[in-house]
Amino acid sequence: MILRNTSILLVGLVWLFSCTKVPTRQQVSEKKFSDEELKKFASIYQYLRLRPQTHPEKIMQEAVQKSSLSEKRFGEIMRAKFTQQKIKISPTEQQALNAIRNSVKQTQLNQKKEDDKLIVKRGMTLERYYAILTEYKQSTFLQNRVYELMRTKK
Repeated sequence: MILRNTSILLVGLVWLFSCTKVPTRQQVSEKKFSDEELKKFASIYQYLRLRPQTHPEKIMQEAVQKSSLSEKRFGEIMRAKFTQQKIKISPTEQQALNAIRNSVKQTQLNQKKEDDKLIVKRGMTLERYYAILTEYKQSTFLQNRVYELMRTKK
């Protein structure tokens, strides 16, 4: 009797799941974002990617030049850390490394704040922009859809 009830339950579950249509990733993407949102996103994304930016290496180089650490010594320390070799670092050098790290982080933070201001200025909320960006990076369907919208816009 228990075996029969279990069989009936399993058949019922199989039937239930076969009747329930699970949306594909493409269908979810289609419904999440309107064409207008995607056009705004594409415009902002394209602008942020193509605008002149200070290269990360240049930011690092400027921070090192402002510090008490020579570029040669900084290179030695970074190579040792990258290759996981032991290297002696004086307290003064450690302070300089911390200052360089903080300077680079601050520059990156300032750039992010500027990007965020631009996103809002161009009519999107940050939450919505970053939600689309996350999906855009993961979905070739969404990438193609955005590309098509940009092509037809012109």
